[in-house]
Amino acid sequence: MTYHPTTTPLAAAKDTHTYTPTPISKLFSTLLGALAVAIEAERDIEHVDVFDMAFSDWLKEAEAAWDQVTNIQYMLNKAPVSRTEDVPLKLLALLINMTMAAETPAELRVAQSLLQRNEPWLQCMDNTATAFRASSMLRQGRLLLSQIASLEQFQPLESDGEFPNATCAA
Repeated sequence: MTYHPTTTPLAAAKDTHTYTPTPISKLFSTLLGALAVAIEAERDIEHVDVFDMAFSDWLKEAEAAWDQVTNIQYMLNKAPVSRTEDVPLKLLALLINMTMAAETPAELRVAQSLLQRNEPWLQCMDNTATAFRASSMLRQGRLLLSQIASLEQFQPLESDGEFPNATCAA
């Protein structure tokens, strides 16, 4: 059921002989694919009956996909910056991680405000194949980030750590 999209638009490959990937760009590209798989897997289980016979398999697939995303984010965080275009990729990966880790509305607002305040840092302004490829990955990453924010799994709890409208019977 999971859709595996490609992450390289045709136009990004037009001048491939001048584009050389770095460890960060390779990892970020891998992160985009892993995020797309994880989001689709999460959507598969988000609104299904937990008593469906296939639910446990879908749940395992989603958990494995999110584990893969976490592993790639860890490696991306440790990777050294090799060129200017790596900086916005690494920054967006950090903001994606912060959004996924937000446990309260306040933490989610912080991640969203950092995204808005760092807008100039999330762009590649050069007119080279490398900048074009990095810009393409940044656009895809922002799209996936907005999809992550809409998933039920990443909706933070109320600020006091309790579920909204939760009551306990005495």
